Amino acid sequence: MIYREQLMFIGGNNNFGFELIEATGRSGELITIWDDEVFIVSDTIKSRYFFITFGRWVGINTEIAIVNVYAPQAPSEKMRTWEKLAHIKSSRVAIWIFAGDFNAVRRRYERVNSRFCRISADDFNDFIFSCALHDLRMGDISSLILDQKTVAGFQDVVSEAWRKFRGYGNGDAFLAAKLRFLKKEIKKWRETAFALENKELEECRNSIAQLDTLAESRDLWPHELGKRTNCVKRITEIERMAAMDMKQMAKVKWVTDGDENTSFFHGYVNNHNRRNKIHGLTINGQWETCPDDINGEILQFFSKKFEEKWMSRPKIRSNRFKTLSSEASSALELPFSVEEIRNAI
Repeated sequence: MIYREQLMFIGGNNNFGFELIEATGRSGELITIWDDEVFIVSDTIKSRYFFITFGRWVGINTEIAIVNVYAPQAPSEKMRTWEKLAHIKSSRVAIWIFAGDFNAVRRRYERVNSRFCRISADDFNDFIFSCALHDLRMGDISSLILDQKTVAGFQDVVSEAWRKFRGYGNGDAFLAAKLRFLKKEIKKWRETAFALENKELEECRNSIAQLDTLAESRDLWPHELGKRTNCVKRITEIERMAAMDMKQMAKVKWVTDGDENTSFFHGYVNNHNRRNKIHGLTINGQWETCPDDINGEILQFFSKKFEEKWMSRPKIRSNRFKTLSSEASSALELPFSVEEIRNAI
């Protein structure tokens, strides 16, 4: 149990507020401390794995939400924690700041001397993207933008825009102007990059279609199979990045476009279909990507499911079973009459 006197010894004064979540099992206590002269608390939300403090900084007329996180170890519990936080964030307008121990990394190289869990990393990245959060690497102000696997050239655009900006004024006004300039440069670069991505996407799809047509008449050569595999990977990567953009823009687009937002939803459905597409199968212990081999294996699999195992089915002959007359049997296939429909309703 933590007492106010202990925190006074750490902080050196009594002008602070704090809230804590008691220890549960192996999880330690989770505590959030704020300066009452700087941050005015209006509301709090407590959970086993996070604590949210709502309030306003003195001089800033905007609500701030500070989330102190101590995520669980189990991937399933972690996923439920992300879902709860995403739901709370979507229900309240504020400037959101997430900090703490997330018990997850975003990339394999961030995990040292421990096992990397792909499922937890994917869930954590989906949470960040769905909530439109920015991952701040505190050691480098130029990494203010979300640091993720990006389109080639993105980092160069950010670095160049950050370097060549010239401005004046106090610190906060200078930073705001610098970020506006950065946003403008990124938008200009994105228009060009988006056109190139669409062109590459179309070329990859055409190549796959040509190779699939060719595979119907003969076996594909190894270099052709390699080309098809590379095209599939590139399509997957481009559509994955597009899906992330869609998730971030979903709420804004729904408010502005409503049901007319067909391009967004068609894109999302297409991405869902792409994820469900079979790109390869393990056949006889070998990973196969050849369309003919995949089609043949699927056909053989379902053929076995529906093939008749009985060479001759036993027939039940008895005069004790009730049977329909010929007229009643024929009536089963007749269309419904108006009287029958009226009686049913």
